[in-house]
Amino acid sequence: MFSTIVVGTDGSPAAEAAVRAAGDLARAGGANRVHVVSGHHPYSSAELNRMAKDLPTEFHDTLRPDALATECVDEAAMMLRTMDVQPHEHVRSMNGTEAILDVAEEVHADLIVVGSRGLGLGRRLLQGSVSTKVAHHAPCSVMIVHLPTTDPAELDG
Repeated sequence: MFSTIVVGTDGSPAAEAAVRAAGDLARAGGANRVHVVSGHHPYSSAELNRMAKDLPTEFHDTLRPDALATECVDEAAMMLRTMDVQPHEHVRSMNGTEAILDVAEEVHADLIVVGSRGLGLGRRLLQGSVSTKVAHHAPCSVMIVHLPTTDPAELDG
């Protein structure tokens, strides 16, 4: 049914559930491509230099803005491989929403799969929601894997 699936990850439990769902869909429907995407904040050279000044010299090599995004994509790709699904990894120097949409357009995706943390209305309005933004701007179908909140305070908005 879907030949090219894009799944976004940020390493969260909701993203992990989205990766599992994308893998299940790929196996069940014979998708030949599952693209795993994560974005990271694009720091300028000036910002990186300022951060380096605050760190001891031995930690300067840890100032890789893409490190966390790369780790998230690597973990998701490993999960897909255990499901006998071949991943294609993408790390982009842009926010998560832009990264997912960019890859989806680039690879002509049939489906985007994203997780949702189940934020209450107040947090969703203040923080924005990657899943909502992706659903509104996607060039293809979108599947949102919802994880309900366990914090009653988040439900109040």
